[in-house]
Order: sequence, then C-alpha cells, then structure tokens
Amino acid sequence: SPLCVRGCLYRKGIKIMSIIQDPDTNTLLDNLLFDAQERWSKTDPNISVEQILENMNKIAFVESKYGTDKFSNVQQVDPVTLEDGSYGYSEGRGKGIFQFESKVPGKGQLGAETAANRLKNYLNKQHAIIPDWVNKLSENDYDFRDLSVDQQQLLFIANLLEMPNKDDA
Repeated sequence: SPLCVRGCLYRKGIKIMSIIQDPDTNTLLDNLLFDAQERWSKTDPNISVEQILENMNKIAFVESKYGTDKFSNVQQVDPVTLEDGSYGYSEGRGKGIFQFESKVPGKGQLGAETAANRLKNYLNKQHAIIPDWVNKLSENDYDFRDLSVDQQQLLFIANLLEMPNKDDA
C-alpha cells in the first residue's frame, strides 16, 4: 500500500503523487524543498534539504545582506545626498531578501512576476490550491518586501524548479 511522507504518496520508494490540498506556507516550503532535493540529487547524490536552505541563505546574504545588521529589503542603487546632508542610495527595483525585481509600468514582466507565475505553475501541476497571498502579489506590483521569509523562499525555489531546462529545448 502507498506510504504518505511529507505530503507525497510513495509506492515501493517511487513518488506516485503529491497530495497538497490546502497547504500552509510551511507545508508548501517542505514540499518544494523535498522536490528540489529529489530533482537535484540526480546530478549531486549528496545534496540535502539543509544544503539547499544554506545555499538560499547565502544567496539572500549576497543579494540583500539578509541575516546581518546591514540587511536592506530594497535594492540600493545610485548614491544620493539625503536631506540631512548624509549619503544614501536611491531605491532600485529589487525587493525582498532575494531582490526579485518588482513590476515597473511599461517595462514588462520582471523577475518577481516570473517567480510568482512559476510558483502558480508548480502548484497547478501538484493540483494544489494557490494561496491567496500569491494571487494578491499583482496588487502591489510584485513587491516581495512584505512577504515572510518562508514565502520568499517558496517563490525562490519554485522559480528554480520551474525554470526551463536548456537541455530540454
């Protein structure tokens, strides 16, 4: 008989289906991390969920200084002189811990919208309900700053998992 592990059904060690019906963010993140580990273990048999999380934290650090007192939830671009005479930086399009670029009118689809669409595609393939917060991202031009770290990690992993493989083209 099938075995249920982390939201997936297995028979004889082979995943036969994901059973995400009404998942919360943590369940979704666990499922995406498990799927990422399963997929990426084909090229790196020693990869673990912990390594994936560690690598995401490293990328978040490089992009936004996440995890430090220099963390910036918005991309810092051109240096400017502030009203008090000190120096700072103007805001760029990159938002959140991974600095996904939010939508700018007239500029077309940017990274944040692509990541959101890829998460929706992933969830649709899993026959899962798309959380309201994902559907509402377009209301704020795909600005990820107000999302939880787990939600931003979900978008990051789904973006990678749903990225077209150049070898498949």
